[in-house]
Amino acid sequence: DSKPVILRMNQYKHSDDVYTLLGPPPGVPGFEVGGTLTRPLLENPYRVVIFDEIEKSHKDVQHALYDVLDAGSCREKSSGKLVEFSGTVFFATCNAGVPGLRQIREKSKDHATWLGESRNVLADTGSFDKAFLARWTGIYLMDELSPMDVAEVACLQLSAHWKEYGIE
Repeated sequence: DSKPVILRMNQYKHSDDVYTLLGPPPGVPGFEVGGTLTRPLLENPYRVVIFDEIEKSHKDVQHALYDVLDAGSCREKSSGKLVEFSGTVFFATCNAGVPGLRQIREKSKDHATWLGESRNVLADTGSFDKAFLARWTGIYLMDELSPMDVAEVACLQLSAHWKEYGIE
């Protein structure tokens, strides 16, 4: 299965939700199921992972992602298996700091300046540590998509939906 793994981060608001993400240790209820991030990637490591509204997650959940983003691997707590993320592409959506990001987008002349200033804006919202933001290679505003890009995404979604019903 190569469908994207979509994690709604508003469901990870507590520090113990790290176990939900990476799998609870043996003896904790739900350990046989594994983690919502780790289990799908044990099955197929070549996936897209989307952290939707990542600013709503607990800081401990964000800190748990350091190993994932830095080392490209982590150990699933419930099974003890090593989960490799080297074939995984990560995206995170965020609503924090958008007005500030729009202001600096108009002023920034190059990508490096934009990236540094946008990390500062996002850190100033209080939703992220600068160390966490440094692990992301790009920050993009969703309203930068052209109408043609939006139409292309819609066509891809419709095509995938039609395939479920045998329509090519």
